[in-house]
Amino acid sequence: MRAGLLTDTISFYSISNTKSSSGAIIKNKTLVINSRCQVLKNTGKNGVLNSEEFNSNLLEVKVRYNPIINETLIVLLRGKTYKIENIFLNKKDNSYSISLKKVDE
Repeated sequence: MRAGLLTDTISFYSISNTKSSSGAIIKNKTLVINSRCQVLKNTGKNGVLNSEEFNSNLLEVKVRYNPIINETLIVLLRGKTYKIENIFLNKKDNSYSISLKKVDE
């Protein structure tokens, strides 16, 4: 993998649930790793389902191999939050191809 192709910054977060003193469950994001990535594919579509508008956005990114990265993490890329759908290890160039799906907030 050529390092000059990794032009975007990507952040991986873990989500943990904690209980507050009042008993409410609060989701906390904890930064796991910052890395560089290359966006390989960016697709999206708009639609209406049950009178509710939604935008689906699918990305495929390439990052360097790191054993910390797994499918339970949340990704922040270009100010948007994504969920990891699939991770594929490419042993030839020691990288991950990661499929991401945008999280509606």
